[in-house]
Amino acid sequence: HHHHKQQQQHGECSAISVPLAHHLKQELFARQDPNQLQHYTHAAAQCPPLQVGFRLPLPAAREIVLQRAVQEGGDGECYYLATEQDVDPSSQGPTALYVLKVELGCAWDLLIWNTLHTGLSRVNPRTLKSVAPCTFFRSFENCKVTAFGISDDISVQELVSQSRAMDEILVMFYCIELLRLLSSLEKCGIVHGDLNPSALFLRNNVADDEWGDWHASGAGGWAEKGIYIGSFDSAVDLSQLPSGTKLSTSHPVLLAMGRTTCTHELDYVCVLNVVHLLLRKEPLEVIEGDDSRWTTLRSPARYWQGKDLWGELFDTLLNSEAGAASTVASLQAKFEAFLTTKYKAKLLKAALAKQEMLLLQGKEL
Repeated sequence: HHHHKQQQQHGECSAISVPLAHHLKQELFARQDPNQLQHYTHAAAQCPPLQVGFRLPLPAAREIVLQRAVQEGGDGECYYLATEQDVDPSSQGPTALYVLKVELGCAWDLLIWNTLHTGLSRVNPRTLKSVAPCTFFRSFENCKVTAFGISDDISVQELVSQSRAMDEILVMFYCIELLRLLSSLEKCGIVHGDLNPSALFLRNNVADDEWGDWHASGAGGWAEKGIYIGSFDSAVDLSQLPSGTKLSTSHPVLLAMGRTTCTHELDYVCVLNVVHLLLRKEPLEVIEGDDSRWTTLRSPARYWQGKDLWGELFDTLLNSEAGAASTVASLQAKFEAFLTTKYKAKLLKAALAKQEMLLLQGKEL
């Protein structure tokens, strides 16, 4: 036990803060052969300064237009929401939506995306659907531009900002999606580091006539619904770092539990926080129980249908060290089993259909 304590102290010294520093990203990127990366395209020219309203020309009289900034990255880097459209506004060509990352140093997001793509194809191909596809990349002399395709300009933050709490059955649906992502990320050795509501976009890629009642397998169009991650600024591929490296973080929940270093636990608490925000409309706060186990400050509401399940979810993940991917997968299976009745499958479809309709109309849910 004493030996373990020493190790822990040693770990504290060699902890690396997230997001990784600019120079460290460049150093790690330099070990890769960029030509091995899918989509890596070199454009020798300088890129003009990118700002809202900027138009990036594409072949076939198309262009990418920067609509608005959605998220700050580290070191003056930024994520924008962008649309791809015809240059000629009168032609009725299709439009596409992107989260577009502008990076000043190396193509970090593209590197993580590639690593994740390769890893997920191996560990859980279905999770690939939750990772926004990389649709465009250019390496300019002065910056790198990566675009990830999304289906809706709506993030989970907009669900959290609604005045009414979300239908519990819908929270379960998003929770299942997040747990699948969580166990798959860990099996790939990747810490995303920023699974917060504004970084999670809603995913809706199915036509209404192809959409049936909910099914855990993803049948009836359900594999095309859920969430997308399309930003990787804070992500870390642990296999690039010396074995046993810890990450240092200032996540309020981990700090409250006295944990200054972590690996996958950072993603665990980020997911719990999103779930808590959807259930309760307030961020996750934790207290230590008499049994020295951490628990939510507010215990599950008596009227929640799945109150025991929610209790188990928070209890398990707040008190787990990294390495709990199989536990996360079994929690996912329990939520899926809970929803696997004809009545709940119909109810869930109706609830999601209503949510989508109201979001499209810009109304309160």
